[in-house]
Amino acid sequence: MLEKLKVKAPLVFMGPLIKGRINPISTIVSSKNYTITLHPVSDSTQQLSCKSIKLVEEFIGILSKEMGEEIPLTTCIEDEIRFLPTITMYSMHTYAIALVLSREYDVNIIDVMESFMGIESELLGKELPQYIQALRLTIMHGKPLIYRYGEGEVVNEEPATLYAVVEKIDTESKLLNKQLYDDELVNMLTKVAGINTIKSFNAQRSKDYYLLSHYCRVENSIWHALYGYSIPSEAVDTICTKITLDINRPIVLKLYRKTLEDNIKGISVLI
Repeated sequence: MLEKLKVKAPLVFMGPLIKGRINPISTIVSSKNYTITLHPVSDSTQQLSCKSIKLVEEFIGILSKEMGEEIPLTTCIEDEIRFLPTITMYSMHTYAIALVLSREYDVNIIDVMESFMGIESELLGKELPQYIQALRLTIMHGKPLIYRYGEGEVVNEEPATLYAVVEKIDTESKLLNKQLYDDELVNMLTKVAGINTIKSFNAQRSKDYYLLSHYCRVENSIWHALYGYSIPSEAVDTICTKITLDINRPIVLKLYRKTLEDNIKGISVLI
């Protein structure tokens, strides 16, 4: 085994994906640490006990070509992952790879992660890498943050603990194929989305959940206007029920107060 590290699992919180746009993105993060191991591809024992992610394998293949040498390693999350979105797991795997490479070549890990974004543009298009980078930075800090590509991140240094449930939306269509085509309206929605993300992050930091629930509702409306996704029904006991991002598809994220942990199935998160 090359490396074993413990990281928190990040989730995209605010910031709808909009074609050709760069906007603020906010995140939340699990309170629990997950164990990631990196080991040689030739280690058949680890391969049998570890579920691989095809996207990570494709990433390593392109990275090997870019570096001009084979990267003979694979990564594994040892803990229960059924509540984690694909974009979260991919970010955890690639963060681990970035950490190993930064140590091997004595390069700043942020520089390594930013170099990954070029490969991810080939794999996933131009929009998703900024979300993945926001999640990797969240892992690095171990706390929720707001990030805008080219401008860096601001960390929520004193987050609260809530409980999160992730639910899939029954759709296979790619997000950008459904986006609203009117550029003027998209530009206006982009501005509203950016302001809303910033305001929601401020509400996170001040622990104003009443305001936060309103900002969740605003973003749900933007998702509906852009893609036609139905706004999730909100249970009485949730702080926030909202559409958020996974790889090429939306999911629903529900936030509850910590006291409900025993009654629902999900993960404890810092927000």
